[in-house]
Amino acid sequence: MNRNRMRRRMMLALATTALGALSIAASPSASANPVLIPKVYTDATDGDSGGVSAFAELSRGTNLCYRAAFHAKGETLDVWDRCKDGYEAKVTVKVYNLLGILVDLDEFTAGQDTTFNLGTPDGSGDIHEGYKVVLVLSAAGFSTPPIKGTA
Repeated sequence: MNRNRMRRRMMLALATTALGALSIAASPSASANPVLIPKVYTDATDGDSGGVSAFAELSRGTNLCYRAAFHAKGETLDVWDRCKDGYEAKVTVKVYNLLGILVDLDEFTAGQDTTFNLGTPDGSGDIHEGYKVVLVLSAAGFSTPPIKGTA
């Protein structure tokens, strides 16, 4: 075998080994957190005349991990944490008056399924009919887009 051919084979073997090592180092580990997929939607049929309930969810595949639900009837906030992954669900709630002016802002955190009686997020009174309630659900470094309900 001539020297050039042998040298080429050695270089090819070294390059293949180096590329193989790079692909092993770059592949994600099995323990990496999978992506949480956001979903938001509303429901105007919950029994509160003029009210619109709002829902925000974060799922891993078909596994619903976190959920925030503003229920217009009764003005409650349900926060679910169904994934035992060491993270807590955090919900930011903003309340806007009929002119679109922010009148209240609060955050709720739950490491398990919890229901909060909102009234207003700080408990100072009821949310007036027609006021907009905006939710953002966050957990494990992921967030939903804002979703708007109506008290």
